[in-house]
Amino acid sequence: MSTTLNEAVAITKTFTSKPSNEELLKLYGIYKQATEGDNKAERPKGFDFKAGAKYNSWMKYVGKTKEEASREYIKLVDELSKEYRKNSNGELWTLKPCPRWDHFGNLFFLTSVISSELGRNETPNYQLLNMINHHRKED
Repeated sequence: MSTTLNEAVAITKTFTSKPSNEELLKLYGIYKQATEGDNKAERPKGFDFKAGAKYNSWMKYVGKTKEEASREYIKLVDELSKEYRKNSNGELWTLKPCPRWDHFGNLFFLTSVISSELGRNETPNYQLLNMINHHRKED
């Protein structure tokens, strides 16, 4: 389960199949409300139906605070991920923290996608990294 808006956005990038247009528009509208607040732009004119659909989707969330919209977005992504983060065996992809060193020598964590279908864990050895990190602090 994601806990922040950025984590939820990252999860949508791991979907193994495309959500329906209705679901994509809902994601778009809630995301725009969560990041920009109420839509104050004019409705697109002419035959740009895609822009009009996006505009209408965002307008559905006018009045919600950014925090409310963020929580709703996270909840929606968690629901959608049960359907759209499956591998060919129908199993869910999982997210694992992946330790890395930055160019300053600090340990930080990326999120890597691990599939049980692959049958391997690409996450570096935590015990080894903790040992290295401990020795670096002593220097």
